[in-house]
Amino acid sequence: MIKYVQDNLQLTLFEKQMLYKNGQIIFEKVKQDGGFIKVYCQKELPQYLIEDNWVDLYKTKIISYEYNQIVNALLIQKPHYCSVTEVLDIWNLDSLVWRTSQVYVISVPTELAEILTLNFSLPQVKQSHGFTKVEVETNMEGSRKIIQEMQVSQLIEKIQEEQSQNRTPYFTTFNLHKKAKEIKHIKNFLPKSIRPQGNNDVLSYMRNEIPGINIPQFEIRYRCNWRSPSKDQMCFTQVNLNLGPDSCLWITIDKENVAELRQKIIQIEKIDIFIEDKVWFKDADYFLLNNIPFRYFVQNEGDLVVLSPGTYSWQKCEGLCMSCSWNQATLDENSLKTIIDQEKNFAALNFISRVPYNNLILDVVIHENSLDQTLLNYLRSELQQFIFEENQNLQSLNQKNAPVFQEKRENLFCTKCKRELFIYFYEEDQNCLCLICLKEHQNINNSNIKQKYRFQCLNFLIGSQLSSCNIEFCSNYTGKTKCTIKVDEQQNYKNKVNKKGLIKLQSENNGKNKIVEPLTQNAMESSEEENLKRKNKKQDIYKGQKFQKQKKL
Repeated sequence: MIKYVQDNLQLTLFEKQMLYKNGQIIFEKVKQDGGFIKVYCQKELPQYLIEDNWVDLYKTKIISYEYNQIVNALLIQKPHYCSVTEVLDIWNLDSLVWRTSQVYVISVPTELAEILTLNFSLPQVKQSHGFTKVEVETNMEGSRKIIQEMQVSQLIEKIQEEQSQNRTPYFTTFNLHKKAKEIKHIKNFLPKSIRPQGNNDVLSYMRNEIPGINIPQFEIRYRCNWRSPSKDQMCFTQVNLNLGPDSCLWITIDKENVAELRQKIIQIEKIDIFIEDKVWFKDADYFLLNNIPFRYFVQNEGDLVVLSPGTYSWQKCEGLCMSCSWNQATLDENSLKTIIDQEKNFAALNFISRVPYNNLILDVVIHENSLDQTLLNYLRSELQQFIFEENQNLQSLNQKNAPVFQEKRENLFCTKCKRELFIYFYEEDQNCLCLICLKEHQNINNSNIKQKYRFQCLNFLIGSQLSSCNIEFCSNYTGKTKCTIKVDEQQNYKNKVNKKGLIKLQSENNGKNKIVEPLTQNAMESSEEENLKRKNKKQDIYKGQKFQKQKKL
């Protein structure tokens, strides 16, 4: 080692003295501990590297011998490992405003990690979700994968059989509803800023639930199985909690280096990772030898990993690894601009995202007036561009009559191509088509072209400096938002509910109060047949002398 370094690299007198003193010993220790990347990127450096400041000499000189060629060790970067003080500060914050670095690793105390993982052992998962059907990926030789459908209980039984033989790798995910006991359990012990569907989260303005985006996912990975998150998730802050029992290896690429990564992989591997992201994985050495900046770290049981928007990542389990992951988007310039930039990149790649970005940005502009004015103006200008493009598509159809206004804000995607429906759509036979798909139609019924928002009202709203909640634009959202209309509706609903869970209507029926039972929204939206059955069913209700033999609808 010493001869190679002397012959191929320039050394100062001090470096030569260090090298001759115990350079070979340091090299052997690093090699024994898994190589420089693994040793350097861990949370705490070993003492043998700290003494005499061996880190700098190894990074600049000795690492070249490890790889038998000149390499740039400055490409190797660590995540930000949160200190105990930082973790305590994070626990008291309501939003992700503390997130300034690209990648965070938050190690929680052992006692808390044990509590967090209580509901996530294989037997418990089998008991709670055993009948859930999932698609299971099995890694074969090379990058080939086999996908099978089976129940969670069957997968767990296979893993338990394979553990003694340590052979076939498996991977699957399934969605956890926000009211699932596992999510409720996690929320009780995580900081408000990191919780699934937490406070000040842009994704709270989503009008629909999308698996892997605003619905937490539970993942089971076994024996060196690797994965890369979907491109949709790159737009947001990604949070991943390792539930154990084994650790997980991560390689991440910072937002500013993703474009360079993509071009290099196209040149070297003839693969576009934005198109074939799930069939490609390389170890950390690959990135170093190809001059691609990267971060490397190991996520242990109980560790939280937080990736800032735009981060590209791969994960590889080292045994049996179960995890829970979700996304957030903060109300700041970096997050909101990343969402819009990624949407433009997707359009250029002809990739159709599952996220209704335009509708999401519109809802943010309506409700978040406290944002920086420059940022709001930027969002408004982007919305105006979206409107311009919609109108261009409408004009290309050469329709004489204006579209009919129809309040269908829940229609977010084209039935055929799954593109986002922002303003205009074509409704026919219970299908909603975008204007691009409509161009393929030969016989277009002009009266079937609808618009979700009145164009003039939408233009006025976006152009106004002070937008506010409006019944024509606000919708039912999946999380906690600043929508006053929704809050007022919920409050009015609660005010009408009496102690027995029944609503007393203001109108009277022959001097008697009419009572309806609305314990769930579905009860209020029951079919006509069910309403007739309820109408004919009588029940005596005694409450003092005020109510007698009321009709329960």
